Amino acid sequence: MPRYARIDADLSIVRYAVDDNMAIAQHKVHSDGGLFWRPVEEDANPPYVFGLETVKVETIVEVNRVHIKKTVEALPSQDQIGAIKAQASERILKAYPSWKQANMTARQGELLRIVLGEMLDANGDLVTARALTVDEKAELMAINVSWDWIKKIRVRSNELEATSPLPADYASDSRWIV
Repeated sequence: MPRYARIDADLSIVRYAVDDNMAIAQHKVHSDGGLFWRPVEEDANPPYVFGLETVKVETIVEVNRVHIKKTVEALPSQDQIGAIKAQASERILKAYPSWKQANMTARQGELLRIVLGEMLDANGDLVTARALTVDEKAELMAINVSWDWIKKIRVRSNELEATSPLPADYASDSRWIV
């Protein structure tokens, strides 16, 4: 169904969907020389890179039509960098949700306090330092591997943010192999 726009005296637009069978008065001419009712022609949505670009929509009143023009514009660099940081955060949180990171931090601190003799017993007295058991060492190593991976993702984010221009495929898995 074709769309038409009614042009008011100040060239403001009131949009209407007009039935094919509705007659558009061809004899009523606006002060700019065009009809009061003009067909609306809207550009297709152009492809754009989410996080780096946006689609600007501009309505242009012309003598013979109302053109809804769509163009792609780059987002401000702060927003683009924010998109890369958000991608890094999403990947980190997918692998290690906040609760898991908090648990790893707490357990890592606990294991280090065992080695340093800074653990407290039920009475609040310091427990003598001791070596970690084989299982505790394995647990600490696994925690360290996790933190190392998180740090590598942060480094990759910094590398991507420093790239000029920022890569359009910044969200691609291939950009985040560490």
